[in-house]
Parts: sequence; C-alpha cells; structure tokens
Amino acid sequence: MPIDTPRGMDDLLPREVALKRRIEEVIREVFKLYGYLEIETPTVEYYELFAMKSGEEIRERMFEFEDKAGRKLVLRPEVTASIARLVSTKLKVWPQPLRLGYIADCYRYDEPQWGRRRRFWQGGFELFGSRSPLADAEILQVSREVFNRIGLRNHFFKVGHVGIIRKLLAEFQASERDQDRILTMLDRKLVNDAITLMKKLEVEGEAIKAIQELVKLEGYDHERIFKEASEILSPWK
Repeated sequence: MPIDTPRGMDDLLPREVALKRRIEEVIREVFKLYGYLEIETPTVEYYELFAMKSGEEIRERMFEFEDKAGRKLVLRPEVTASIARLVSTKLKVWPQPLRLGYIADCYRYDEPQWGRRRRFWQGGFELFGSRSPLADAEILQVSREVFNRIGLRNHFFKVGHVGIIRKLLAEFQASERDQDRILTMLDRKLVNDAITLMKKLEVEGEAIKAIQELVKLEGYDHERIFKEASEILSPWK
C-alpha cells in the first residue's frame, strides 16, 4: 500500500499552513476594503462546465472521473467557470455590477515541478456587469493591493486582449474550439504551430501576418502599443 501522497499532491506542514493562512487573511482584508463578497463553489463540478468554458490547455489537464450514476465529473482546474455558473443561476437576479471574491483549491494533471503542483490554490476577484475599462483597472488595482500587502514589491502585470485575435479568426469561420487551440499555441510561444493550423483553417495570409505582429507587441509604452495595434488592424476596421 502506498504511504506517500499522490504525485504532485503535497502535505502542508505547520509553517507552510501559517504562511498560507496569512496570505488568505490579506486577501480577505482586501475583499472587504473593495466591497467584494466572498463565495465558495464545489471542488467537484460537472465535466461539461469546463469543457464549454475553459481553454484547451486546461481541458487537457483535468482530473476526470464518473460517479456511481455514470455522470462525468472533474476536480475543478480553475475557478472562473464555476463563478460564471453561479452568477448565471443562483445570483442572476442580484443587482449588478456584482463584485465576488474567492479562495479555493484547484487540481490539474500537470507535470510536477518547482512552483507547479497538481493541487494548488487560487485567490481571485471577479467583477460582473460592467463594460467600462474602469472595471478592468479596478481588478488590477485590487490585485496590486494584495501583492503589496504580502510584500511582493517587484511585480508587474501582463495585460492582453484575446478578443482581438478571436474576432480576427471568427472572420474566417474558425470555431471557438479552434480559436482556443490557436490561442493556447500562441501563449506557449508555438507560433509556427499556430500558423500551420491557421493555414489549415484557410485563414487569410494578411490576417495571419497581423496576428504574428500583434503577439510581438509588448512593453510599457501603452500609447505606442495601442497605435501600432490600431495600424496592424486597420484593414479590418
């Protein structure tokens, strides 16, 4: 009989538990400061929820199993899909904008390494019901508040907008699943693989070139990035 933990699953010793609890306390303090209501969702969810809502990379790494009635279930690989389910059902009559926060354990069948385990924790903030850019700015500010309070001073945010690439791909009837595959490849820096798939899907050459140029845009000069992105996308305006 095995006497160790399953691969990628860890026991937490008292010092580690104390540190984890302190970080959770900080996150909850920030929940209250910014008016976010803490919620909890089940560790076990229906497979279909994440099959529909999560990207291909997450779907490939889910812990899947069947219950005694033959229903396909998963250990949640992330929390956002569960929050979206909750908002569209039990909270659908609540007034918006709706600010929700959570701290939860998640599970992914990753290759265990330093900083990446098969059981891990996510703490997050979700703001529903606002289309204003200020809502995105608020999430960044709230996250920054958490990082500063726990002592992570040298951090930065990498901000992107996958909706731009999705809209380009949709112009050529790429399905949402194919869009997910392409975005996953681009996220992993597998640009050549993404190009091969786009050509297979008969995405126009100019659109492929535009996507290649878009993923290269990065830096702290926001005005320059917006200007260059606008120029790249000008044929599709």
